[in-house]
Amino acid sequence: MKKILTLVAFCYAADLLFAADVVAVLPLTDKILMVQFDEGYAIFHKNGQKRTDESMFVDTLNVTKASLLTSYLIASTDDAAYATAKNPTDLSRKSKGTSFAHLCEGWGGAAVGCVNKSIDHAKEHWVYLFLPNALQSGKTYTLKLGNLAKNKTEITFKFDETVIRSEAIHVNNMGYVPSAAQKFGYISHWLGSKGGLDVAAYANKNFKIINQANKTVAFTGKIAFRKNKSNVETTQTDDTPNQNFASADVYECNFSAFTTPGEYVLSVDEMGCSFPFKISADAYREPYFWTMKGLYHNRSGIALLAKHTDWPRPAPHNPKLTPGFAQKLKYTSSRYFDWSNSDNDSRDKPTI
Repeated sequence: MKKILTLVAFCYAADLLFAADVVAVLPLTDKILMVQFDEGYAIFHKNGQKRTDESMFVDTLNVTKASLLTSYLIASTDDAAYATAKNPTDLSRKSKGTSFAHLCEGWGGAAVGCVNKSIDHAKEHWVYLFLPNALQSGKTYTLKLGNLAKNKTEITFKFDETVIRSEAIHVNNMGYVPSAAQKFGYISHWLGSKGGLDVAAYANKNFKIINQANKTVAFTGKIAFRKNKSNVETTQTDDTPNQNFASADVYECNFSAFTTPGEYVLSVDEMGCSFPFKISADAYREPYFWTMKGLYHNRSGIALLAKHTDWPRPAPHNPKLTPGFAQKLKYTSSRYFDWSNSDNDSRDKPTI
């Protein structure tokens, strides 16, 4: 018996060696549950260190196990359909690198770039669980993950579309000015291996603008079809597989007629809600401030003054002010984006 317990403990620990953190369990719709995993982050170099003095803190996800329907169980104490825990009926996954260290342990040539034996990036993974029964508004559910994640074995949530966020619902997070002639929210999502989210079954469902101060419904409307996933959005045929950036049909929530200032969420029946947003005459002050501050910090040729920044510095690349920079700056009417190629052909740079 002791040997069996030791073996079980070893196998469980071995599974956790390949176990990312689960960071979100959210409904995409009442029939699809999104599970988000995060593998870790880069430890970047500090001031005074070389750029290559970087490493990764990573716990990789067992993607094979994460792709098994049997790795997930959905149960509920107040929805009879899930009184007995059930597996999803299907799933989809997408993954992408989200944190990168500047490592270059070997060079594979210009076509390959750096070749590293050490882990040089961390991924995030989104797994979409297709449910055997629709979630019911106001009911509470528990998603059981076993040892798939390192930090949690299960997550409990209440399916309340006015509170719980859906990644399929998009708004301008900075907000809208009351006088804006057009105010829209959008419904769209790319599921990865299963392609674009099919929203057709939700056409003409209600959406609500909900006041976050008193949780009352301030505006209602119907969602409507906007554009399909084959809509051409770029003339660059190499940008995306089908010249469309969403790769999913887009539906709209039109609340252009609503002008009352306040903080709100956009809630869609049988889906969930958006991030909070403001309707305010001052809605764009914050993005304006940070845009201007970013431009100020990136200006070359001027000094950054302590009264404007925590990172003051003298003027760089200024022939009149920067020591050793006299006669180093030359002006030309030649523009790089007009060049035919990057082979340093003199015909591309006539005035340099």
